[in-house]
Amino acid sequence: ISAATLTAPLIGIILGPIYGVLSITFGGITNAFLSLQGPFGPLSFLPHATAAFVSGMLITKKQAICTVSFLLLFVIFAFFPLNGPFWLWPLMLWLDLIGLIIVASPLQAKAIKYLNGTSNPFHLGFGVCVTCLSSTLFGHVTGNILFETFNWSMTLSSWRATWQSLTFIYPIERIMIVIVATIVGTALIRTLKSVT
Repeated sequence: ISAATLTAPLIGIILGPIYGVLSITFGGITNAFLSLQGPFGPLSFLPHATAAFVSGMLITKKQAICTVSFLLLFVIFAFFPLNGPFWLWPLMLWLDLIGLIIVASPLQAKAIKYLNGTSNPFHLGFGVCVTCLSSTLFGHVTGNILFETFNWSMTLSSWRATWQSLTFIYPIERIMIVIVATIVGTALIRTLKSVT
């Protein structure tokens, strides 16, 4: 779990979709020039940029755009030709599907309302948590599409084994990310609200 994975949703919440994506993109390009590339080479920043984009769009009340975008990427990930998890191990999709449902739900709308208006720490924490979960899973789907693309040559049995092994590992990782981002983000956003 990198710092970028933890902070990307918060960057989007604080800076919005445009400046959030620009800051992560600039950081990703800088890392690529410094030879600090991640698993997808110079494109390793894309999952973080999409997470920031979604949290930024949600904070600006563009829930419908986020829902359609998440659905499109989810379908590409799930039904990726030959090696998509729908074909080999559909159970892999369970948490990402829950994330898609949350993005489209009144729960996300309530979270955005709390993020934009409340100073109540519990409501604010709820808003940060739900929004970070949605955007983190959006970034996860983006990362999986890159993973499917970059590892096209793996055998189908290797893909099946990969999806099977990740089915219950990635949810633990994503939940840890959301917990840390919620704790840090709630304190940070409360502080920012108190000085503005």
